[in-house]
Amino acid sequence: MTMQPRDLAMDPAPRQPDTIDRILRGDSGAGLGRVARLAWVAIWLVFLAYPISDILSGGYSQTRAIVAWGALAAFVSLYLRTQWIAMGADIRYPGDVDLRPYLALVAVSLLSIVIFGGAWGGLVIYLGVATGAIIPVRRALVVLALLAGFEVVGGLVTKHTVADVSFAAFLEVGLGLTMILFRRVVLLVVDLRAAREEVARLAVAEERLRFSRDLHDVMGHSLSVIALQSQVARRLMLNDPAAAEVALSELEVVAQQSLGAVREMVTGYRQRSLGEEISGAREVLGAAGIRLDVSDTASHLPSDLDGLLAWAVREGVTNVLRHSRARTCRIGIDADDTAIRLELADDGVGATASSGGSGLRGLRERMAEVGGTLDAGTGPDGGFTLRVRLPSGT
Repeated sequence: MTMQPRDLAMDPAPRQPDTIDRILRGDSGAGLGRVARLAWVAIWLVFLAYPISDILSGGYSQTRAIVAWGALAAFVSLYLRTQWIAMGADIRYPGDVDLRPYLALVAVSLLSIVIFGGAWGGLVIYLGVATGAIIPVRRALVVLALLAGFEVVGGLVTKHTVADVSFAAFLEVGLGLTMILFRRVVLLVVDLRAAREEVARLAVAEERLRFSRDLHDVMGHSLSVIALQSQVARRLMLNDPAAAEVALSELEVVAQQSLGAVREMVTGYRQRSLGEEISGAREVLGAAGIRLDVSDTASHLPSDLDGLLAWAVREGVTNVLRHSRARTCRIGIDADDTAIRLELADDGVGATASSGGSGLRGLRERMAEVGGTLDAGTGPDGGFTLRVRLPSGT
């Protein structure tokens, strides 16, 4: 007897990483996401207006202006390159990060501040952001402290006020720490999503293990008896045909009993009640990070209708897990004198080409046998929606 995975448990196939996952992890397939993040970083280069206005102020010789423009261009290029590397790096493996653009950025920034003066002091703030984005945490804290010290000493030497110097140092350290915390949050989010998928997978694996243990307990003894009776019948077949016939009759009885036991076990496993199916759905959806809301105004359903609705819930939840990328799922059940209705809906991406497979077709046929209907597809507000209607008099 062969069972499909759908028969064994609601099998949530591993959720494909969505756009947020790929952007946060810097996957190669999320190049566009990294570009968008880099564009957001580039917006803040607007504060380079201070050194630009210093160059355009007319106080620079032609040679000094050319050098200044070159230094500014090098700074922008190295800063964006450093941020691009940081976006694609896994902070759990800091040894794999290429720090050469960052080190060149530090050198260009500090030399520019020393050569061109106070209007360029804001470059240290950008260094703080880059430090928090790419340097391992402990080293980043040391570097941020050194940069703050450089900002304070340099500002006081160039006759800036204590308030201005303190504010610049505060921005440099604060933004650097913010980037460090952001990196930690990204790591936690990615690990949390991976953990949810693993919990869902383990829940299915545990259910399959339970089923295999039950099958072994039911069939182990029976198969041993069948094997023994077969050996006895084979040995008696030539010398004592009558005794062999008795042994074969006993073997047939044991085989029929075993088949009945297997059918009973599988039927009991596959045809859980509607309440049990909803309870299992809540656990599996919760493990996948999907909240389940249930509204049930029907009570004391006939066993055949209860079983059909349980199948509908199982099939609908399977599609939610496999295809929807939803955050919430809603199940509503109500009944009146004419019909019993069940609606399952989520807020995901809606029906896909693969979300109407053989499971839904088979379930629709079973509903039709009792005069019921089943509709599944994208709902009016988006998301996957499954609706079942069964006549109350079935």
